[in-house]
Amino acid sequence: MFEVVATQVSQVSPIEHACETIENMNNELSKLISNFTIEGKNESISLLSMRLQVIKFLLSILYIYLKVFFVCIKGCSRGSSQWRRC
Repeated sequence: MFEVVATQVSQVSPIEHACETIENMNNELSKLISNFTIEGKNESISLLSMRLQVIKFLLSILYIYLKVFFVCIKGCSRGSSQWRRC
């Protein structure tokens, strides 16, 4: 057992949490894709499919968060948008 010598509490915004989660998932996806490419096993494709569904869900939540709490400024270059706080 280890003794707790100090604790620290910090607040993380939903955007920071989502970005960190997506970054971790991206790393995991890279590993799954590599395993599937090398091994070609069916288990790898089902894990890959599940992870892609989770990422799709997280991106949709991130989009809804931005839509609710920020306003998209149109007229930017093609394929990009700027966001400002409401």
